[in-house]
Amino acid sequence: MTTSQAAEELGVTSVAVRKLVGSGSLTASARIGRNILVDRSSVVRLKNRGTRVGRPWSADMAWGALAMLSGQPTGWIDASSRYRLRQRLRHLDAKELAAHVTTKDANRRYRVTPSAVESVAELLLSSGAAALRDSTVAQTFGLAGGSDVAEGYVLSSEVDQLVRNFAMVPDPDGNVTLRVIADPAPVQNGELPAPVIAVDLMDSLSSRERSAGEAVLEAALKKWQEKNHGKSPSMAR
Repeated sequence: MTTSQAAEELGVTSVAVRKLVGSGSLTASARIGRNILVDRSSVVRLKNRGTRVGRPWSADMAWGALAMLSGQPTGWIDASSRYRLRQRLRHLDAKELAAHVTTKDANRRYRVTPSAVESVAELLLSSGAAALRDSTVAQTFGLAGGSDVAEGYVLSSEVDQLVRNFAMVPDPDGNVTLRVIADPAPVQNGELPAPVIAVDLMDSLSSRERSAGEAVLEAALKKWQEKNHGKSPSMAR
């Protein structure tokens, strides 16, 4: 779609759309001279996700927030950052939190041959729809297990080699989603807590997966807020 069509869909200006493309929040499907064509799927994802209010969080802060909800250590952020996070988490709902923590990774989508999907998945720390291959995770979200896509976390230092090894072709609607991170500290135990998977499911084009992700994130957030004197359950809507 054109920048003007994307702007109308998102309720912003064409200039804002160009900035979103430049920041990676939207994907350019083609460039014709000075004109940009915007990938429709990326527009839908951004519209579903919503926009955050205020300054963007750093990746460390985003991971820290999700670790806090999970009761996990947050050793990669200092005490003052933990204090600020606790203050913010007391007043957010699930959609607001999901919009803030999109900074936790850089999202890249590719296509590989169907026969290579499982091999790629084995090299990632699976999240989103791909994490549903684990029956326990699928049960947590109330979704059917199994997936024909690979989605998960990989270190930025490993991305180029991975792309070359599997001859990945950039494709906004591809069957591989690489969630690229620079710092391994938040995922060093090799497991993703449910709130992380929930946020990634909220990025899905499937309304069922988005709803399941939002429900799990909302439950985790409300539980944390009840323990930390944040929003009451009746207000966290």
